[in-house]
Amino acid sequence: MAHNYPTDLRGKLLFIVNPVAGNGRGRRVWHILETILKRDNFPHEVCMTSKPGGATELASQLAAREPLAMVAVGGDGTLHEVAQGLSIQTLRCPLAYIPAGSGNDFARALRIPFDPEEALTRLMERFRTAQSDGEQCSPIDMLRFGDIWAVNSLGAGLDGYVIKLTIEAKYKRWLNRIGLGSLVYPLTLVRALFTYRPGTAVVTVDGRQMTFNKLWFCAVTNISYFGGGMHIVPDAKPDDGYADICIVSGISRLGLLLAFPRVYKGRHTNLKAASFLRGRSVRIESDKPLTLQADGEYAGETPAIIELVPEHLQIVRLNGG
Repeated sequence: MAHNYPTDLRGKLLFIVNPVAGNGRGRRVWHILETILKRDNFPHEVCMTSKPGGATELASQLAAREPLAMVAVGGDGTLHEVAQGLSIQTLRCPLAYIPAGSGNDFARALRIPFDPEEALTRLMERFRTAQSDGEQCSPIDMLRFGDIWAVNSLGAGLDGYVIKLTIEAKYKRWLNRIGLGSLVYPLTLVRALFTYRPGTAVVTVDGRQMTFNKLWFCAVTNISYFGGGMHIVPDAKPDDGYADICIVSGISRLGLLLAFPRVYKGRHTNLKAASFLRGRSVRIESDKPLTLQADGEYAGETPAIIELVPEHLQIVRLNGG
């Protein structure tokens, strides 16, 4: 099937927009962005996603046409797909992100403005003032599981199970519609607590093998936020060459439920049930298959080997720094 992709992208920003992100917020945000781009006569092209995996296809097909940067407009899932598409290619096309989803963990961690006008203003300013040496960008690390790449996190266990339930949740659309999309994950987590069965897992980090009984989840993170605003590993940084791992095990359902609110403030780090590790290679094996998630998308089951790939992705800085 022929695709009507833009052919001339040099000197232009390429926006990859998920119009249904945030229950239609992606489309509304794009209308704001488009008005500003046309008003300021800033060179750009836009491609709308129309199916799961569509942003990955667009990014992988268009990276070689050398846009100034690709700009993902949507939620963390849209960002994940665009980064996945760029990771398939050897070209280091810069990537910018304007949040329009419900969780927006990447924007929260990197202090990207949630206001689309402010984010776009910073983006245009970067390319108006930056020199040809690429000073508008910074490299960040990525996580890899086989041929799956992740910007935010790869996790096994309860978080993967919650993702499965979240995708199926009928209340997700309703909460997004009234601006409470960030509540979808915690509500689904409460549901999952009553049906998930923790087991035994062996986690090996850079050759160090550890066994965890009654393991609830193992989150391998590249940023400090997770699951729509939870400050899961407060010290995690996406450019330090290490993955940060949070493992929760040996705690009752009630104990986990009571501890849950503390995660949003990062006040769970002193809990006995929480273990924190750092490394570049993480192997997860379990007595029963654990569901995996990558940036909030289903990613398979254990056993899994997750690798940290340093400085893999060029990100356009929009944090005002």
